Amino acid sequence: MDPSGIRKGVEILENQGLLKGGAKPVCFLHPQQFNQLTGDSDLVNYVQFANPSITQKYQMAELYGCTLVRTNTVEEKDNTTNDAYNAIMCIPQHSYGVGSKRSVNIKLQEKPEDNQIWATTNWRIKSGVIDANSIIRISTTK
Repeated sequence: MDPSGIRKGVEILENQGLLKGGAKPVCFLHPQQFNQLTGDSDLVNYVQFANPSITQKYQMAELYGCTLVRTNTVEEKDNTTNDAYNAIMCIPQHSYGVGSKRSVNIKLQEKPEDNQIWATTNWRIKSGVIDANSIIRISTTK
């Protein structure tokens, strides 16, 4: 993983007209990909002069206007020679969607001396892809 992968992903989303109105992409990276990105030689000047927290605190919140999120849930393809990681770049509230519905029913016992309260809760959640064209996979190998 090097900075050009992030830059190219952002460029593709811009060319599709998806980053209008202040929309910023998010890239979900495997920790190994984040390690490769922060250790890339192209970032030497950036690290030294613009953002020393990359090496001091091992933090890099964004690159090329893209928010970077380190997560172990990135798909890992096990290969005999080189394992591959599939980072995902997407646009919040555009690429994916989550909907939820909750209801709570409370029933008090008709005999107050029993002092019982019955509560029933229902929670339904559904998630899915809203716009598959706004999702970019950046695949890297070890």
